[in-house]
Amino acid sequence: MARKEQGPQKGANRAGEQAKGTRREVVLSGIGVGLMLLGAWGPWVPHPIAGLSLNLWDLVEVVQYLPAVRAGTQSVTRELFFLPLWAGGLALAWLLSRSPGREGTASEAVSRAARLSSPLKRFLPLALPLFLIALTLPPYPDTLTGYGSAEFRGRFYLSWAGILLVLLSPLRGRLPHRLGEGLFILLGLGGALLPLWQYLGVRDDLARVYSLPLGWGWGLLATLAGGVVLAASGLVSLAQRRDGQGGRWPTTRRGRARR
Repeated sequence: MARKEQGPQKGANRAGEQAKGTRREVVLSGIGVGLMLLGAWGPWVPHPIAGLSLNLWDLVEVVQYLPAVRAGTQSVTRELFFLPLWAGGLALAWLLSRSPGREGTASEAVSRAARLSSPLKRFLPLALPLFLIALTLPPYPDTLTGYGSAEFRGRFYLSWAGILLVLLSPLRGRLPHRLGEGLFILLGLGGALLPLWQYLGVRDDLARVYSLPLGWGWGLLATLAGGVVLAASGLVSLAQRRDGQGGRWPTTRRGRARR
């Protein structure tokens, strides 16, 4: 009898470990997303006068008027300053639309069927991520015609690609676990490091315009911390999956068949 109970007990313990690990990953990812979004509105360029502090939204506009940029001696891709908001919104969509990695019980199958039968309930959590990425759209009238504008073309494609990916996020459960977590890592690192790269390229020119040495704003630090935490959540999930503790993303049919 003890041997017969050992199997179910072992399965229950493993399920508990999976649930605990998944909650830890979700909390870690949520902290990373929150820091990235907070950093997008926080000051990257601090100044004693609050009105002269610059966040990412200000940098998008200000950098095009810097002397080195206007003279053509310094190139800058302004759209990359939107990446913390873009990456944070997309990662948030993936978190809100995530599903359990395995659905083996009858009750889970019923709940899954209920979710599939209600498209509104599936897409309602995506309202906030859609709103966040929609903030990066070019201003009217280039919102829909920005592809023809040299100034807004990159911003137009970046924004609409983000909106499309958010709408497709309920399907991301079909991705292999490693690919899914790899995308989380890319969102975290790319969303934080690419804007920093652009900022470092114009920082000296900004310092000359301000005529004072520039500090490091808390918005920049929050964005970097958020990107690192978001990438770390993907690495933690990959490590747990390698140790046999499950993960956020469901296995493929072939993987389940081998089990």
